[in-house]
Amino acid sequence: MLFWRVAIMVGRWTGQRMMEIAGLEWKSFTKTGIVVPFSGRGATLALRIGKEILNRDAVKDALALIPATDEKWCFPVQRETNHSTLSTYLKRMCVAAGVKGRSFQDLRVRYLAGLV
Repeated sequence: MLFWRVAIMVGRWTGQRMMEIAGLEWKSFTKTGIVVPFSGRGATLALRIGKEILNRDAVKDALALIPATDEKWCFPVQRETNHSTLSTYLKRMCVAAGVKGRSFQDLRVRYLAGLV
């Protein structure tokens, strides 16, 4: 559940995709933001606090919850899990919580709407 708590907050306020969050490395965090892999193409994207990261405190609080269980990866288990499996887990949790018709992509859409 911790992964989802962090992933939902980070996804909402940074616009990152679920698998980008699952693939976060400890070295991704800088004093000014987060450097993330971009669409699996070997490129990176720098998200700056106050610029692309819209709610710094929510992201900071969520990231502080991550236990350092791996030297490199923030979420080693989810990083090794395929996208469809993670999507299925999220759908099941949403159904259990009474949330219908939503996906992780909705967080990205909400984030992008906040940029305009």
